[in-house]
Amino acid sequence: MNDTPRKPRYAALETQEPVSKRTLVSRVVLGVVAVALLAGMVIQFTPNLGGGSAGAQSNGKTVMTVNGLPVTEREIDRNRQGSQLFSLGLDGVIGEDLKNQLMSQTVLFKAAEADSKNVRLGASEIADTIKTFRANNKLEKDSDYQNAVRAQGYTDATFRDTISLQLRIQARLKEIQEAQKVSEAEVKLFWELNKTNYKNEERITARQIVVNDQKTADEVQAKLDAKEDFVKLVREYSKDDGSKAEDGAIASEKGKKTPAPVVQLALPTNVATAAFALKDGGVTKAIADSGKFFFLKVEKYFPAGQQTFEEAKKKLEEDAKQLKSNGATEAWIKAIEQNAKVEFTKDGVEQKLEYFNPPVAKVGTEEIRLNQLNRLVYLQNQQIQQFLQQGGAAQSAQLVEQFFKPQTLETLIQGAVGVQAAKKLGQPFFGSEQDVVNQAKQWQTRAVAVSGTEVSKYYNDNIALYSTPASANINEATFSTIETAKAFRSAFIAQAGGDFTKGAAKQQGTVSELGALTPDSIAKEYKTVVFEAKALTKAGAFEVSDVIQKDKKFIILGVSSLVEKKVKPLTEVLEDAREKALASKRSTEGTNWLTAAVKAAGAKNLYEGVRKQLEAKATETAKAKAAAEATRKAEDDKRKADEAAKNPPLEIKLVGATEAKVTLLEGTTTLQSVDAKGGTASLSKIPNGFYVLKVEAKGFKPFQKELRFPDEKSVEVKLEK
Repeated sequence: MNDTPRKPRYAALETQEPVSKRTLVSRVVLGVVAVALLAGMVIQFTPNLGGGSAGAQSNGKTVMTVNGLPVTEREIDRNRQGSQLFSLGLDGVIGEDLKNQLMSQTVLFKAAEADSKNVRLGASEIADTIKTFRANNKLEKDSDYQNAVRAQGYTDATFRDTISLQLRIQARLKEIQEAQKVSEAEVKLFWELNKTNYKNEERITARQIVVNDQKTADEVQAKLDAKEDFVKLVREYSKDDGSKAEDGAIASEKGKKTPAPVVQLALPTNVATAAFALKDGGVTKAIADSGKFFFLKVEKYFPAGQQTFEEAKKKLEEDAKQLKSNGATEAWIKAIEQNAKVEFTKDGVEQKLEYFNPPVAKVGTEEIRLNQLNRLVYLQNQQIQQFLQQGGAAQSAQLVEQFFKPQTLETLIQGAVGVQAAKKLGQPFFGSEQDVVNQAKQWQTRAVAVSGTEVSKYYNDNIALYSTPASANINEATFSTIETAKAFRSAFIAQAGGDFTKGAAKQQGTVSELGALTPDSIAKEYKTVVFEAKALTKAGAFEVSDVIQKDKKFIILGVSSLVEKKVKPLTEVLEDAREKALASKRSTEGTNWLTAAVKAAGAKNLYEGVRKQLEAKATETAKAKAAAEATRKAEDDKRKADEAAKNPPLEIKLVGATEAKVTLLEGTTTLQSVDAKGGTASLSKIPNGFYVLKVEAKGFKPFQKELRFPDEKSVEVKLEK
């Protein structure tokens, strides 16, 4: 039996992915960050997970409730520690934004917990997750696991409770998504708007004979040349058990003898090349591939083109359901946030906690709130995150207020207007809010067409899309003198090439392999020689340049695999150019429709008033912070004074001198300074701490010593002349 690995049985065409499927991927604008935070919450062990010190088990005081569920100081602290942004402690409006966003995320998590409380988990689910967690973090011993979770502020029980919560939220999300159904009307609308994304590749229907050796292949070939019946030869010779029973039919349904269309990838490479060359049908010669010999009878060739609705229907239903699931997830997150009932306890009020989430814009009756804006600005914008984490708070504040917030808010307003305008069109649009807006734009522009002139203009404006740039593989030989460079060049051309590196070495040259370069990636002085003037001389597999002087060095270029720039003519890419030109025009028209809708909607941008409130809060925070710091300093000063009043004096005894200046420093600050007379000095009312003692006497070297008071209450100072 032949052990050569075989491909899986040929699959019929309807299993293939639609072309350009990536264009259908939904981007959930309002909920994308929240979905990531909620859907991906299976815990991973990280150093700052949970925050706090080792062994800290207390959840602290309850500071607020969300839908009746308590939120503790510890929970807020965990959420803070879970994001570097929340832990930066920034001032100003950005500091207020991040405090608000921390509270917003806390409310979101707790609202998700409340909505998921009735989800039931299997007993093994939590245990399996813990097992995976321990395996991923190499916590094989129970003691290692207990120490790891304890170091992050958990007991085994509270850690399992956290895992249980996260699994319930995930299960709730899955429940929402799996509950989505798509109607026939939605599928047909989805097809109408996206049909160009569902295309067939080239296909054939064919039968095959597969044999295992050259001798048998020659026999079959002779009988085919004699016009014997192909199916008869299948039954007589074919060794392919998968197709022989169906008279060699490729990709046929089980028990049937009619071949189904297949694409090139469904066939072995050599077989596909030969079979797909038979555009008018026919029988191939023997094709060797993977130790076997194939004969294919191509019954029908199908050129690449648009799929029919029936051909695409199964995939359409899958893609439409995914889109609808995204929309349901976004709607759920939006609903639990909007409906969250937040109440602060006495402790929360005393700590001046608040859930500040005013509207920043209003579109009709719909409000866009601060947490929606901040979520996109801070949690989805990598540039702002990097600036803030690198200490660029001042520069970031200007960028946020003058650029990112206005731009993001305008996007949110456009989205809200688009959703409202889409509802007026009377079509069953679905998916996330952004999906609905996109579908409405597609619907409004479905009748748009492009002329031949517009296609030609698109082709000329985007000629790079249809061009293969010139390229060449280049070696650079460098010499210290022009004489050695010329000697190498002459010898290399005379012997019609050879080993470029060894040839250069004979003249004390060094070679650098620059690799495959294009006119855009090559040095300017080399670009002219290789690609423009083409001042090269043939030398075997290479073409070599004249001597090029560069930075007191002398260069010879060795060029191989030189490819000329190639531009596909419009006639060759007409359909692609037409499709892209149409998409571009429809995009422009769709944007114009949305812009007009925004203008007509009269949306109210309320952010200026909110910004003033944020600035006022930032001022209050700064004052409170300064007052707290002053109180802390006063308390610290009093503590030190109380300590100092109880402490004995620091006695200094001089050896070698009777008079000196004695100074006690706290860091670089002078705490006390006295003159020693009669060989002694006394420093009184000194707080506990680390100090530096300096002694200076005329005619003696300065003396300096670090000490800890009151552990050292008496110091003998030996002065040297």
